[in-house]
Amino acid sequence: MKPVEPCDLEVYADLRVPPNTHLVLRIDGRAFTKLTRRLGLKKPYDRRFAEAMAETAVRMIRDAGLGITLVYTFSDELNALIPRGNVPFSGRVEKLTSVSASCASTYFFRALQRHGIDPTGETVSFDSRCVVLTDDDLVDYFKWRQDEAWRNHLNSYAYWALRERGLKPKEAAERLRGMKAHDVHELLYREFGINLGRTPAWQRRGILAYRVAVNEDGVQRRRVTRDWAPPFFDESEGERLIRACASQGYVSLDPAPDQVEE
Repeated sequence: MKPVEPCDLEVYADLRVPPNTHLVLRIDGRAFTKLTRRLGLKKPYDRRFAEAMAETAVRMIRDAGLGITLVYTFSDELNALIPRGNVPFSGRVEKLTSVSASCASTYFFRALQRHGIDPTGETVSFDSRCVVLTDDDLVDYFKWRQDEAWRNHLNSYAYWALRERGLKPKEAAERLRGMKAHDVHELLYREFGINLGRTPAWQRRGILAYRVAVNEDGVQRRRVTRDWAPPFFDESEGERLIRACASQGYVSLDPAPDQVEE
């Protein structure tokens, strides 16, 4: 019997992203519920945590070397768009997922430190998966994630309002079980005076980072910008932005916005 070569044991090494498709790397924080509790972060939202996620999104575009042109983030999730033709490593799934997860972990750890949160001694890690999209799927995918950001916003406010009233975790979850979105709205407004329509836009819609081309003294330069009040992806402005990042790799802006970075 012919001996098995060690390289033949790497059974997933040849698993690749299909050619001529867009790729989203969905990168999720691992055990972040426990992590944020140990770090003493505010609930339901901590602006410092959101700043660290937004900074991570920018660095995934600017520094990771993965061909990413846009990242949509909310909660502990990053959705990184790599347009077709930009996918590195010949589309090898093992490389794409491992490199993206490790980059996100490194960037986020350092970003937490810069925003006054000390994660020393903690395991700060992300997992990553590949989502393959056609032109027809592209906008629908980001709309789906933005809808999830809204659901997360709704449920988080309700859950933590009940917790602050004194309910235990299981009691708060049981109180909300089966409630429709309208009913949760009513609960928050009637019993707690919370109007979800007046919460910060980034909590409701997520945060968007993407490549832009800006004119500076007659010269076009490429930068990365972050948007704390991104458009709705099911409306024309949001769709145009996503498709521009997928087709040409950037959005043309003139003049340069305030939050454009090197």
